[in-house]
Amino acid sequence: YDPALAKRNPTPALLQRFDESCAHIRYSGLKDEARQQLEMKLRDSWQWVEAKNEAFGNEVCDTVQETREPEISRSKSVVGGAGLLKDV
Repeated sequence: YDPALAKRNPTPALLQRFDESCAHIRYSGLKDEARQQLEMKLRDSWQWVEAKNEAFGNEVCDTVQETREPEISRSKSVVGGAGLLKDV
């Protein structure tokens, strides 16, 4: 899980690289269509990455096992006697 995942989004850099690579193409309609398709694919891929990151963030990291000692036996006995606990 990466809490700062949004900072790692490569979409702007990839679109910049696309624009630089296609600068020599004269047909702007063709370039615009290709760029829109690229943007859609990048957006869909990035949304998938964000969903996976969120799922990993919501997973339980560790658990703690709690134990208790069960009562083994119970018996009645006289506590009192002649001392201080005679009235108990």
